[in-house]
Amino acid sequence: MRRGTWLFGIAFLAALCGGCAGGYSAQRASGREDAVAKRFEPAVGGSTLYVFVDQYRGAVPVRVDSELVGELSTGTFLVVEVAPGRHRISSDASRDVGVDVDARSGGIHFVGFYPGWDGYAFTWVEADRAKNVVRRLALAQRPETARQAPNALAGTYGAEYTRKVAVVVGINEYQRWPSLEGAVSDGHRIARLLRGLGFETIVELYDGAASREQILRELAGGLLAGTDADSLVLVFFAGHGQTEDLRDDQRRGYIVPADGDPENPVATAISMETLRSVSSRLDAKHVLFVMDSCYSGLGFVRGIRVGNDTDYPSRARSERAIQMITAGTQGQRALEVNGVGLFTDVFAEALRGAGDLDGDGFLTASEIGEFVKTNVSARSEKRQTPQFGTLEGSGEVVFDLAAD
Repeated sequence: MRRGTWLFGIAFLAALCGGCAGGYSAQRASGREDAVAKRFEPAVGGSTLYVFVDQYRGAVPVRVDSELVGELSTGTFLVVEVAPGRHRISSDASRDVGVDVDARSGGIHFVGFYPGWDGYAFTWVEADRAKNVVRRLALAQRPETARQAPNALAGTYGAEYTRKVAVVVGINEYQRWPSLEGAVSDGHRIARLLRGLGFETIVELYDGAASREQILRELAGGLLAGTDADSLVLVFFAGHGQTEDLRDDQRRGYIVPADGDPENPVATAISMETLRSVSSRLDAKHVLFVMDSCYSGLGFVRGIRVGNDTDYPSRARSERAIQMITAGTQGQRALEVNGVGLFTDVFAEALRGAGDLDGDGFLTASEIGEFVKTNVSARSEKRQTPQFGTLEGSGEVVFDLAAD
């Protein structure tokens, strides 16, 4: 991700009032976004800065390497993701001259706005102390423009895909989990179907090659280098899933790589937050995750829809979207029938055209999700209920069945 791009919460105002007296209050983000930010999860391949204001009364513009990234008020914080390396955090408020932070890859660093000899200034804060402070502050709300990826501004996408890239993962043999039977063959089958749908680049990882490190290397590195703004990315995973119960009735979902440890998912599995972080840094306008595994804690911001107007496919392709379809939810099993994953079997039917519910020749992610949910639920006698929804954006993945 480019230096100074935004992660969970960044507050912007149209007018700066640096150093003004009390009275200004940054808008707060939602409770869910606030809770996610306070999990203090590291970024994949990047570094995370938590910048907070605890006592200073007034507006505090925040700059990273001279670039304005937000504005805070008393009792608020923001989260900024930066590239590893040295960065200067500064403000126009008070007499602050800034503080340098040596950001480590995967590191989390905390900077607070505190009084010094010549007034308030940003200063580095030790992690344990800073986390205790941040937990009682509020995440500042970001504007709509900051909710999009750097290249996702309205009107900058074309109506077609310039590239189609996929990562296909299938794991039968696990180091610490029970073996599966059909995940690898399911991966091969989906890869063949995607080639028929015009995917030029398909990276396939099976069994021991599908380690946590290798999966993240492909998602965070290979896709970043191999896509542009008008690309379509599809990530297919067949393997175990896991759900972790958190405080306040929150849940976190994981996909489990070949070297995953069921006793330590945080360190050895791949969380939904990590997948969202990886996908948010891609230039690609459309990302579709298809997961033949069961877990909860997805955090969909909205359901995905079936368009019934004639220009919907074109409009959907012109707006950013990160979407996900999963085989089931917490407590369910992703069923295998005669060595074939039921979810994958129905997903393959959808790709071959059966999922085009309105018969217009365009296959949308919403149609795939609805087709898969209905048919898997029926064939499993409701023992397995797929989930689908949108994680980011207002567009939608669309396959042109006639062209593809």
